Amino acid sequence: MAVDPKKALIKNRVAIVRDLDNGDDVADYLYANKLFTEDMRDSVLQEPEKDKKNRLILDTLGRRGQKAAKGLHDAFLDTENSDLAKLLAPYIRVIESEENRYRPKEWPPNSEEQDKMQKDSVRRIKDLKSPSYIHEYTDENVYEIRNKTRGKVFIINNVEFQTKLSTRQGSEKDAENMKSLFTELHFDVVQEDNLTGQDMLKFLKEERNKVDWNAMDCVILVVMSHGHTTGIFGTDGQEIELKKITELFESSQCPGLNEKPRLVFVQACRGENKESDHIGTGVQVSGNDSVTEGVHAMSLIGKDQIDAVAEMPNEDLKEKKTVHSAADFLIAYATPEGTPAYRHIHVGSWFLNAIVWTFKYHAHQEEIQHMLLKVNELVSQGRTMAGNLTVSEIKNNLRKKFYFFPGVYDDPPKFIDG
Repeated sequence: MAVDPKKALIKNRVAIVRDLDNGDDVADYLYANKLFTEDMRDSVLQEPEKDKKNRLILDTLGRRGQKAAKGLHDAFLDTENSDLAKLLAPYIRVIESEENRYRPKEWPPNSEEQDKMQKDSVRRIKDLKSPSYIHEYTDENVYEIRNKTRGKVFIINNVEFQTKLSTRQGSEKDAENMKSLFTELHFDVVQEDNLTGQDMLKFLKEERNKVDWNAMDCVILVVMSHGHTTGIFGTDGQEIELKKITELFESSQCPGLNEKPRLVFVQACRGENKESDHIGTGVQVSGNDSVTEGVHAMSLIGKDQIDAVAEMPNEDLKEKKTVHSAADFLIAYATPEGTPAYRHIHVGSWFLNAIVWTFKYHAHQEEIQHMLLKVNELVSQGRTMAGNLTVSEIKNNLRKKFYFFPGVYDDPPKFIDG
């Protein structure tokens, strides 16, 4: 059961009101860390009496949700009120313990932990007075994610190959988890499995052309396949440059997405340079059941020969772009350039599984770049039996902050039922 932060404030109210001598500094800290609005801070600064000032801080924080006690504890530490911070420390340990419930004890997670996670729902914003609403929901430096259906998610899941590339065992788990996650985050998900190189592009073009992007907030692409340094393999072994995929959703090809965020998640190898002394390409490792997404010593059949993308029949391609074609893209790779990515045959890939674990429990309160730090930290903990390891890699051209805001829509915000 979640800890009520108000109890920490109420139990220690007398001591805090009596002993806090620099309430203005605390209010400034809370404002700088977005637990106070400017008006809240100014109200504290304008109160001349110490006791009333301190009571106002506590009363205001009591309406600030789960971050209140932790925020005040950190404010005390930052403003040389260590004795007051000690009063809140036991509550902070309990809160942190609660947060650790949503973190696997090992990576990749064991089947029991994975099963529990899959039964959980995405955590939603429930407090209209939370910092996320006041500071972020209508902030001009935050992308507008407010439609009841946020946008489209296109999933390509290549599992079976017509070449010497191995079957990608466990990828079906990734596909199920990603579809469930983004459905709960209010996206319409479209998935296709086992596409050739040309069919990957054809699928994305056709689905793109069906959508009125002016009515959407963003688009998300999830590509799961074998890969190499320069691209993604279709089931026929044809290698498609990722650029050929992402350019389908650039503003010049999709004007309705101009200045809107485009998120791309790629689960595929980007080379065969393992971070260990183990030599091999894509050989299944016994013990922890992790495999790579590599080329498996096959000869490449051919390069992408698509030189142009299909025209958009229902949109004005002459409309002027207002930002660079690469703007508003965030591309997250399972592994750095030149190295293999890893996938557990029972619970799915290290990378996409980390996204599901992180987004499910943190999307209601954290911005995507902060969440991807958590993703990277989880991925970095993984080890094969041979000691191979990796980290994810992010290419971020977003111009604003991105929040999913699960559970709400419209402006002013309304709750989504269910």
